[in-house]
Amino acid sequence: MSRIRERKLMEQAEALGIQAVVLTSRENMRYFTGYTGEGAALIAPELRRIFTDSRYTEQAAAQAEGYDVADTGRATLAESVLAGLREAGADTAGFEENSMTVSEYRKLEGEGISFTGIGIMGERIRAVKEDSEIEVMRRAARLTDEGFAHILPFIRPGVSEYDIMAEMDYFFARRGASPAFPMIVASGPNGSMPHAETGPRQIKPGDMITMDFGAAVDGYRSDMTRTVAVGEPDSTLRDVYAIVLRAQLAALDAASAGMMGRELDAVARRIIGDAGYGPQFGHALGHGVGLAVHEQPRLSSKADEPLEHGMIVTIEPGIYLPGLGGVRIEDTALITGDGCEPLFRSTKELIRL
Repeated sequence: MSRIRERKLMEQAEALGIQAVVLTSRENMRYFTGYTGEGAALIAPELRRIFTDSRYTEQAAAQAEGYDVADTGRATLAESVLAGLREAGADTAGFEENSMTVSEYRKLEGEGISFTGIGIMGERIRAVKEDSEIEVMRRAARLTDEGFAHILPFIRPGVSEYDIMAEMDYFFARRGASPAFPMIVASGPNGSMPHAETGPRQIKPGDMITMDFGAAVDGYRSDMTRTVAVGEPDSTLRDVYAIVLRAQLAALDAASAGMMGRELDAVARRIIGDAGYGPQFGHALGHGVGLAVHEQPRLSSKADEPLEHGMIVTIEPGIYLPGLGGVRIEDTALITGDGCEPLFRSTKELIRL
Protein backbone atom coordinates (compact mmCIF):
# COMPACT_ATOMS: atom_id res chain seq x y z
CA MET A 1 0.00 0.00 0.00
CA SER A 2 2.82 2.44 0.86
CA ARG A 3 4.30 2.02 -2.64
CA ILE A 4 1.08 3.32 -4.20
CA ARG A 5 1.06 6.26 -1.80
CA GLU A 6 4.72 6.96 -2.51
CA ARG A 7 4.11 6.99 -6.25
CA LYS A 8 1.36 9.59 -5.86
CA LEU A 9 3.68 11.76 -3.78
CA MET A 10 6.65 11.44 -6.14
CA GLU A 11 4.55 12.06 -9.25
CA GLN A 12 3.36 15.35 -7.79
CA ALA A 13 6.86 16.26 -6.60
CA GLU A 14 8.45 15.47 -9.96
CA ALA A 15 5.87 17.68 -11.68
CA LEU A 16 7.44 20.54 -9.68
CA GLY A 17 10.99 19.51 -10.67
CA ILE A 18 11.68 17.91 -7.27
CA GLN A 19 13.84 14.78 -7.32
CA ALA A 20 13.46 13.67 -3.69
CA VAL A 21 11.13 14.38 -0.77
CA VAL A 22 12.05 14.73 2.89
CA LEU A 23 9.17 14.10 5.29
CA THR A 24 9.27 15.30 8.88
CA SER A 25 5.63 15.44 10.00
CA ARG A 26 4.73 12.33 11.97
CA GLU A 27 1.40 11.93 10.18
CA ASN A 28 2.98 11.94 6.74
CA MET A 29 5.86 9.70 7.80
CA ARG A 30 3.30 7.22 9.11
CA TYR A 31 1.10 7.44 6.02
CA PHE A 32 3.83 7.09 3.40
CA THR A 33 6.32 4.80 5.21
CA GLY A 34 4.52 3.12 8.11
CA TYR A 35 6.98 4.54 10.65
CA THR A 36 5.39 6.20 13.70
CA GLY A 37 8.40 7.56 15.59
CA GLU A 38 10.58 10.67 15.42
CA GLY A 39 13.08 11.70 12.78
CA ALA A 40 12.77 12.11 9.02
CA ALA A 41 12.01 10.00 5.96
CA LEU A 42 13.74 10.35 2.59
CA ILE A 43 11.92 9.17 -0.52
CA ALA A 44 13.91 9.25 -3.76
CA PRO A 45 13.76 7.16 -6.97
CA GLU A 46 16.61 4.90 -5.87
CA LEU A 47 16.63 5.37 -2.12
CA ARG A 48 14.17 4.91 0.76
CA ARG A 49 15.59 5.77 4.19
CA ILE A 50 14.45 6.60 7.72
CA PHE A 51 16.74 8.83 9.77
CA THR A 52 16.38 8.57 13.53
CA ASP A 53 18.37 7.89 16.68
CA SER A 54 18.96 4.76 18.75
CA ARG A 55 15.66 5.15 20.62
CA TYR A 56 13.70 4.39 17.44
CA THR A 57 15.93 2.37 15.10
CA GLU A 58 14.43 -1.01 16.03
CA GLN A 59 10.91 0.39 15.72
CA ALA A 60 11.67 1.95 12.34
CA ALA A 61 13.14 -1.29 10.98
CA ALA A 62 9.99 -3.17 12.03
CA GLN A 63 7.50 -0.62 10.71
CA ALA A 64 9.00 0.88 7.53
CA GLU A 65 9.09 -2.04 5.13
CA GLY A 66 11.48 -1.47 2.22
CA TYR A 67 13.32 1.38 3.96
CA ASP A 68 16.90 1.53 5.16
CA VAL A 69 17.23 2.81 8.71
CA ALA A 70 20.08 5.21 9.47
CA ASP A 71 21.06 5.82 13.09
CA THR A 72 22.02 9.48 13.16
CA GLY A 73 24.39 8.86 16.07
CA ARG A 74 26.42 11.98 16.80
CA ALA A 75 25.41 13.64 13.54
CA THR A 76 22.52 16.08 13.46
CA LEU A 77 19.36 15.10 11.64
CA ALA A 78 20.12 17.73 8.99
CA GLU A 79 23.63 16.34 8.41
CA SER A 80 22.21 12.84 8.01
CA VAL A 81 19.51 13.98 5.60
CA LEU A 82 22.02 15.90 3.48
CA ALA A 83 24.26 12.84 3.27
CA GLY A 84 21.28 10.75 2.16
CA LEU A 85 20.33 13.25 -0.52
CA ARG A 86 23.87 13.26 -1.88
CA GLU A 87 23.88 9.46 -1.92
CA ALA A 88 20.59 9.56 -3.84
CA GLY A 89 22.13 11.98 -6.35
CA ALA A 90 19.41 14.56 -5.75
CA ASP A 91 20.07 18.18 -6.64
CA THR A 92 16.54 19.25 -5.66
CA ALA A 93 14.49 18.16 -2.68
CA GLY A 94 11.04 18.92 -1.32
CA PHE A 95 10.55 19.55 2.38
CA GLU A 96 7.58 20.11 4.68
CA GLU A 97 7.82 23.74 5.67
CA ASN A 98 4.73 23.36 7.86
CA SER A 99 6.48 20.88 10.15
CA MET A 100 10.14 21.93 9.89
CA THR A 101 11.43 24.74 12.08
CA VAL A 102 13.37 27.69 10.65
CA SER A 103 16.38 26.50 12.65
CA GLU A 104 16.23 23.05 11.05
CA TYR A 105 15.84 24.50 7.57
CA ARG A 106 18.84 26.78 8.00
CA LYS A 107 20.98 23.71 8.65
CA LEU A 108 19.96 22.34 5.24
CA GLU A 109 20.21 25.38 3.00
CA GLY A 110 23.45 26.50 1.39
CA GLU A 111 24.79 22.94 1.03
CA GLY A 112 24.50 22.62 -2.75
CA ILE A 113 21.00 21.16 -2.80
CA SER A 114 17.97 23.25 -3.76
CA PHE A 115 15.06 22.86 -1.33
CA THR A 116 11.43 23.57 -2.27
CA GLY A 117 8.53 23.62 0.16
CA ILE A 118 5.79 21.14 -0.74
CA GLY A 119 3.13 22.78 1.43
CA ILE A 120 0.22 20.44 2.14
CA MET A 121 0.96 18.06 -0.73
CA GLY A 122 1.06 15.05 1.57
CA GLU A 123 -2.04 16.14 3.45
CA ARG A 124 -4.00 16.51 0.22
CA ILE A 125 -3.09 12.97 -0.79
CA ARG A 126 -4.21 11.74 2.64
CA ALA A 127 -7.54 13.57 2.33
CA VAL A 128 -9.20 10.84 0.23
CA LYS A 129 -9.34 7.80 2.47
CA GLU A 130 -8.72 4.23 1.32
CA ASP A 131 -11.19 1.49 2.28
CA SER A 132 -8.87 0.21 5.01
CA GLU A 133 -8.64 3.68 6.55
CA ILE A 134 -12.41 4.14 6.46
CA GLU A 135 -12.88 0.87 8.32
CA VAL A 136 -10.49 1.93 11.09
CA MET A 137 -12.27 5.27 11.36
CA ARG A 138 -15.59 3.47 11.66
CA ARG A 139 -14.14 1.59 14.61
CA ALA A 140 -12.98 4.85 16.19
CA ALA A 141 -16.46 6.30 15.67
CA ARG A 142 -18.17 3.30 17.27
CA LEU A 143 -15.92 3.59 20.28
CA THR A 144 -16.67 7.31 20.51
CA ASP A 145 -20.40 6.57 20.48
CA GLU A 146 -19.84 4.06 23.29
CA GLY A 147 -17.87 6.66 25.23
CA PHE A 148 -20.72 9.16 24.97
CA ALA A 149 -23.23 6.60 26.24
CA HIS A 150 -20.86 5.76 29.08
CA ILE A 151 -20.29 9.34 30.22
CA LEU A 152 -23.92 10.47 30.39
CA PRO A 153 -24.79 8.71 33.70
CA PHE A 154 -21.53 10.06 35.15
CA ILE A 155 -22.53 13.72 34.65
CA ARG A 156 -24.30 15.31 37.61
CA PRO A 157 -24.06 18.41 39.79
CA GLY A 158 -20.81 18.53 41.75
CA VAL A 159 -18.78 16.60 39.16
CA SER A 160 -16.03 18.74 37.63
CA GLU A 161 -15.06 19.22 34.01
CA TYR A 162 -11.76 17.52 34.85
CA ASP A 163 -13.67 14.53 36.28
CA ILE A 164 -15.60 14.09 33.03
CA MET A 165 -12.46 14.29 30.89
CA ALA A 166 -10.58 11.82 33.12
CA GLU A 167 -13.45 9.32 33.04
CA MET A 168 -13.63 9.49 29.25
CA ASP A 169 -9.86 9.09 28.88
CA TYR A 170 -9.97 6.04 31.16
CA PHE A 171 -12.89 4.59 29.20
CA PHE A 172 -10.86 4.71 25.98
CA ALA A 173 -7.69 3.38 27.62
CA ARG A 174 -9.52 0.33 28.98
CA ARG A 175 -10.49 -0.50 25.40
CA GLY A 176 -7.01 -0.21 23.90
CA ALA A 177 -7.55 3.23 22.42
CA SER A 178 -6.59 6.76 23.38
CA PRO A 179 -8.18 10.21 23.21
CA ALA A 180 -8.01 11.65 19.70
CA PHE A 181 -7.14 15.00 21.31
CA PRO A 182 -7.50 16.60 24.76
CA MET A 183 -11.22 16.49 25.48
CA ILE A 184 -13.05 19.81 25.71
CA VAL A 185 -15.61 19.92 28.52
CA ALA A 186 -17.15 23.41 28.58
CA SER A 187 -19.87 23.80 31.18
CA GLY A 188 -22.17 26.71 31.91
CA PRO A 189 -20.68 30.07 30.84
CA ASN A 190 -17.49 28.31 29.68
CA GLY A 191 -19.52 27.02 26.74
CA SER A 192 -19.27 30.42 25.06
CA MET A 193 -15.63 29.61 24.19
CA PRO A 194 -15.45 27.19 21.22
CA HIS A 195 -12.10 25.81 22.38
CA ALA A 196 -12.50 26.29 26.11
CA GLU A 197 -9.86 24.62 28.27
CA THR A 198 -11.31 21.88 30.44
CA GLY A 199 -10.93 22.99 34.05
CA PRO A 200 -11.97 22.54 37.68
CA ARG A 201 -15.43 24.12 37.37
CA GLN A 202 -18.08 21.90 38.93
CA ILE A 203 -21.33 21.14 37.12
CA LYS A 204 -24.38 23.03 38.38
CA PRO A 205 -28.13 22.49 37.87
CA GLY A 206 -29.28 24.21 34.68
CA ASP A 207 -25.86 24.00 32.99
CA MET A 208 -25.48 23.28 29.32
CA ILE A 209 -22.30 21.22 28.79
CA THR A 210 -20.50 21.08 25.45
CA MET A 211 -18.25 18.02 25.10
CA ASP A 212 -15.86 17.79 22.14
CA PHE A 213 -14.00 14.48 22.11
CA GLY A 214 -13.06 11.39 20.11
CA ALA A 215 -11.18 8.12 20.14
CA ALA A 216 -7.94 7.34 18.31
CA VAL A 217 -7.65 3.79 16.95
CA ASP A 218 -4.47 2.66 15.16
CA GLY A 219 -3.55 6.32 14.71
CA TYR A 220 -6.86 7.36 13.12
CA ARG A 221 -9.08 9.82 14.95
CA SER A 222 -12.75 10.55 15.36
CA ASP A 223 -14.20 13.92 16.37
CA MET A 224 -17.63 14.37 17.90
CA THR A 225 -19.33 17.18 19.85
CA ARG A 226 -22.52 16.91 21.79
CA THR A 227 -24.13 19.52 24.05
CA VAL A 228 -26.30 18.26 26.90
CA ALA A 229 -28.25 19.90 29.72
CA VAL A 230 -28.24 19.17 33.44
CA GLY A 231 -31.83 19.78 34.41
CA GLU A 232 -33.71 22.56 32.65
CA PRO A 233 -31.44 25.00 30.76
CA ASP A 234 -31.93 28.69 30.01
CA SER A 235 -34.70 29.26 27.44
CA THR A 236 -32.36 31.18 25.13
CA LEU A 237 -29.96 28.25 25.03
CA ARG A 238 -32.83 25.87 24.34
CA ASP A 239 -33.76 27.99 21.33
CA VAL A 240 -30.12 28.19 20.23
CA TYR A 241 -29.84 24.40 20.45
CA ALA A 242 -32.74 23.99 18.03
CA ILE A 243 -31.14 26.44 15.58
CA VAL A 244 -27.74 24.75 15.69
CA LEU A 245 -29.31 21.33 15.22
CA ARG A 246 -31.30 22.56 12.21
CA ALA A 247 -28.13 24.00 10.66
CA GLN A 248 -26.14 20.83 11.30
CA LEU A 249 -28.78 18.54 9.83
CA ALA A 250 -29.15 20.78 6.76
CA ALA A 251 -25.39 20.67 6.13
CA LEU A 252 -25.31 16.88 6.50
CA ASP A 253 -28.22 16.63 4.06
CA ALA A 254 -26.49 18.91 1.53
CA ALA A 255 -22.96 17.48 1.66
CA SER A 256 -21.79 15.43 -1.32
CA ALA A 257 -18.84 14.96 -3.65
CA GLY A 258 -18.32 17.87 -6.04
CA MET A 259 -19.57 20.48 -3.59
CA MET A 260 -17.15 23.26 -2.65
CA GLY A 261 -16.23 23.57 1.00
CA ARG A 262 -17.44 27.18 1.02
CA GLU A 263 -20.81 26.12 -0.41
CA LEU A 264 -21.37 23.64 2.40
CA ASP A 265 -20.24 26.18 4.99
CA ALA A 266 -22.81 28.60 3.58
CA VAL A 267 -25.68 26.11 4.07
CA ALA A 268 -25.28 26.09 7.85
CA ARG A 269 -24.19 29.73 8.10
CA ARG A 270 -27.31 30.92 6.29
CA ILE A 271 -29.62 29.19 8.77
CA ILE A 272 -27.78 30.56 11.77
CA GLY A 273 -27.56 34.02 10.22
CA ASP A 274 -31.27 34.10 9.37
CA ALA A 275 -31.99 33.30 13.02
CA GLY A 276 -30.04 36.39 14.07
CA TYR A 277 -26.92 34.68 15.37
CA GLY A 278 -24.51 35.07 12.44
CA PRO A 279 -21.82 36.92 14.44
CA GLN A 280 -22.00 34.23 17.14
CA PHE A 281 -20.89 31.52 14.66
CA GLY A 282 -17.34 32.63 14.14
CA HIS A 283 -15.47 29.46 13.20
CA ALA A 284 -15.55 27.36 10.03
CA LEU A 285 -18.16 24.65 9.56
CA GLY A 286 -15.63 21.83 9.66
CA HIS A 287 -12.44 20.16 8.52
CA GLY A 288 -10.99 16.89 7.40
CA VAL A 289 -9.99 14.29 9.97
CA GLY A 290 -7.81 11.19 9.79
CA LEU A 291 -4.30 10.65 11.12
CA ALA A 292 -4.55 14.26 12.34
CA VAL A 293 -7.62 15.69 13.98
CA HIS A 294 -7.44 18.76 11.71
CA GLU A 295 -6.41 18.08 8.12
CA GLN A 296 -7.59 18.60 4.55
CA PRO A 297 -10.15 19.43 3.31
CA ARG A 298 -11.43 22.60 4.94
CA LEU A 299 -15.09 23.60 5.14
CA SER A 300 -15.01 27.37 5.44
CA SER A 301 -16.11 30.49 3.59
CA LYS A 302 -12.69 30.53 1.87
CA ALA A 303 -12.55 26.84 0.87
CA ASP A 304 -12.88 26.70 -2.92
CA GLU A 305 -11.79 23.11 -3.57
CA PRO A 306 -14.44 20.44 -4.26
CA LEU A 307 -15.16 17.64 -1.84
CA GLU A 308 -14.34 14.17 -3.15
CA HIS A 309 -15.76 10.72 -2.61
CA GLY A 310 -13.86 9.11 0.27
CA MET A 311 -13.06 12.29 2.19
CA ILE A 312 -13.99 12.26 5.87
CA VAL A 313 -14.93 15.62 7.36
CA THR A 314 -16.48 17.13 10.45
CA ILE A 315 -19.68 19.18 10.28
CA GLU A 316 -19.87 21.28 13.45
CA PRO A 317 -21.85 24.53 13.51
CA GLY A 318 -22.13 26.37 16.81
CA ILE A 319 -23.47 29.47 18.51
CA TYR A 320 -21.62 31.07 21.42
CA LEU A 321 -23.06 33.65 23.81
CA PRO A 322 -20.54 35.22 26.22
CA GLY A 323 -21.73 35.19 29.81
CA LEU A 324 -24.41 32.59 29.10
CA GLY A 325 -22.92 29.59 27.32
CA GLY A 326 -22.97 27.96 23.93
CA VAL A 327 -24.02 25.05 21.76
CA ARG A 328 -22.06 23.01 19.22
CA ILE A 329 -23.16 19.80 17.53
CA GLU A 330 -20.63 17.85 15.49
CA ASP A 331 -20.49 14.67 13.45
CA THR A 332 -17.67 13.10 11.51
CA ALA A 333 -19.03 12.11 8.10
CA LEU A 334 -17.88 10.20 5.03
CA ILE A 335 -18.39 12.06 1.75
CA THR A 336 -19.91 9.89 -0.98
CA GLY A 337 -20.91 10.40 -4.59
CA ASP A 338 -24.52 11.14 -3.74
CA GLY A 339 -24.36 12.52 -0.21
CA CYS A 340 -22.59 11.83 3.04
CA GLU A 341 -22.72 9.21 5.76
CA PRO A 342 -22.38 10.32 9.40
CA LEU A 343 -20.16 7.85 11.22
CA PHE A 344 -21.76 8.43 14.62
CA ARG A 345 -25.07 7.04 15.83
CA SER A 346 -25.43 9.03 19.06
CA THR A 347 -28.63 11.07 19.32
CA LYS A 348 -28.53 14.79 18.64
CA GLU A 349 -31.79 15.58 20.36
CA LEU A 350 -31.24 17.68 23.47
CA ILE A 351 -30.55 15.36 26.39
CA ARG A 352 -31.58 16.54 29.85
CA LEU A 353 -29.72 14.69 32.60
